[in-house]
Parts: sequence; structure tokens; C-alpha cells
Amino acid sequence: MSQIDQIKDLQRQGFGTCEIAARLRIDRRTTAKYMQQEDFGVPKEAQAPWLSKLDPWKPIIDLWLAEDLRMRFKQRHTATRIHARLREEHPDEYNCSYPLVQRYVKQRKSAKKEAEGYLELVWSKGEAQADFGEAELI
Repeated sequence: MSQIDQIKDLQRQGFGTCEIAARLRIDRRTTAKYMQQEDFGVPKEAQAPWLSKLDPWKPIIDLWLAEDLRMRFKQRHTATRIHARLREEHPDEYNCSYPLVQRYVKQRKSAKKEAEGYLELVWSKGEAQADFGEAELI
């Protein structure tokens, strides 16, 4: 017999919440929850994901970050610059906080880094390997 059936059976016999909890060695809140619940077959509906205030601005931010890939490292947008630029270009409509923009930009930049990946450097004994870094040609 399942715990829920035992709770319902003891409830029909006239036992109270605390008495049932003591007999079955479970929390009284759990006992009360199952005593009040009628239909155990229907699960609660999953809550829809929250919409972010940043959702309307994500395509613009993604566009700027994509354009930044062609620019030098020092010329790329930071989260601070993206936030300031959105406030400058859309003063009436834009009302998001800086930490919201910062989290989104960090997430997008880290996803790009993960996509790049790294090649494992393997060489045989007695061989040397040198890494001269990356170079950009103009």
C-alpha cells in the first residue's frame, strides 16, 4: 500500500493530521497536503518561461556582436558600451538594467568561445613544438 493510500485510509478511520503523521513517521505538512488533495492523476501544469525585458533588444545586440567579430579586439563592444548605446539610440523605449545586458553579453561571448574550440597539441618524444600565437594581416 502506498503512503498516499495509507494516509487516505487513516483519514477515513477518523484520525487527524498529526496522528497520521506520527503513525507513518512523515511530516504533518505532507500529511495535510495529501489529505486535501482529491485528484492525484493530474500533474500541475508547468510554468511558462518568463519573458525577459531584453527580448526585443536581443537581435540588435546579436547583430552588434556579430559585427564585432570583424573588428580589432580593442574596438569591440563591451556590455557597458552596448547598454550605453541602447540608451542613446532608444531613450524612450529602452528600460533594461545594466546587469541584465551584462549577463546576456557574457552568455553570448562564452558561447562563441566554446564554439571555437581548441586543438590538442600532441607530439612524439624527441620532437619540439613552438607556438607563435596568432597574427592578423592588414
